Amino acid sequence: MLSDKMQNMWDKLSDEDQQEIESRFQQLREEYMTLQEIRKSHNITQESMAKLLGIKQENVSRMERREDMRLSTLKDYIEALGGKVQISAVFPDNQVINILNENRPV
Repeated sequence: MLSDKMQNMWDKLSDEDQQEIESRFQQLREEYMTLQEIRKSHNITQESMAKLLGIKQENVSRMERREDMRLSTLKDYIEALGGKVQISAVFPDNQVINILNENRPV
């Protein structure tokens, strides 16, 4: 829900501008997802995820709410869904470097 001030600004935008903003928002939403959103987008329950990881459902719930986790934990989670974790460093000059672990992508 928007504040009154934001709603007023939104209402003044043309339909075309509103659609463009909504479209960009959806693009960004698809690019940045929480672990829970990723799991749900694959139609997997916490119980099923727990079985894939060999842990209890309660631990999946904790993992999805955790603000800080080990890379190996994240890697296991993503790989259980069939994905692959890749890490890149982006520097102020827009140089992007893909990080490797023991000559393999992280």
